[in-house]
Amino acid sequence: MVNLVTNSFSLDSIEGVIFDKDGTITDSNIYWSKIIKMRAQKIIEYYGIRPIHFKNICSSMGLDNSSNRLLESGPIAIKSRKEVINSIVDYSKDIEVIFNYEEIESLFFEVHNEFLPQMDAFIKPIYPCLDLIKRLYHSKVKLSLLTSDTTKNAELVCKKLKITSYFEHIVGGDLSNHNKSSGIPAKLICKRMNIENKNVICIGDTPIDHEMAVNANLKGSILVESGQIPFNSLLSFSKYCVKNLSEIFIY
Repeated sequence: MVNLVTNSFSLDSIEGVIFDKDGTITDSNIYWSKIIKMRAQKIIEYYGIRPIHFKNICSSMGLDNSSNRLLESGPIAIKSRKEVINSIVDYSKDIEVIFNYEEIESLFFEVHNEFLPQMDAFIKPIYPCLDLIKRLYHSKVKLSLLTSDTTKNAELVCKKLKITSYFEHIVGGDLSNHNKSSGIPAKLICKRMNIENKNVICIGDTPIDHEMAVNANLKGSILVESGQIPFNSLLSFSKYCVKNLSEIFIY
């Protein structure tokens, strides 16, 4: 059991931490911008539509092509795969071809398989988070990872970064019928770690992580400005916010 302290807040008696992946452990802009562009190109080729739609298809998934950064509103790296696909389908209602949900989902799987061989080049760690993971682990805090991405991708990322052994559980969005924000996957993780929810916090970079903490009855959520949402915006959701995870001390 440890206390997590910064210059502006403290969270006491912490036994477990649930980490987010994209934007918290890894740079989500580099990783997802590549996947989004591959998906958009695949959709254009499959439906035989004009390349002029490439930018807007990317935008419907949450990418600003001009800056090559993810949009603050998502849905990529914030919401579930289902919500991302629905966003693309909604966009198609304004153009010459209406996209089919099942077809888009199938194209996503194709892109995933094409991306895997080159995946390592787009996994860029956020080092203050890796350092915090190791410090918590050596302080005997139980750790798990919960992401909206697939479990397989999460496991590959952890293997690449050599942090697999620090986590008791690695859980992706494909292992539950419930969205991360519902809090249900987090409750199950707490049960599997054998820790009371009130002694567990989550660390992430989006309001979804805070919503998850509330719905799972966790002690709280630490939100970090390492993803796609600015610090001041995060503050409107959680009082436990940092610009960098190196600000956190363990006692």
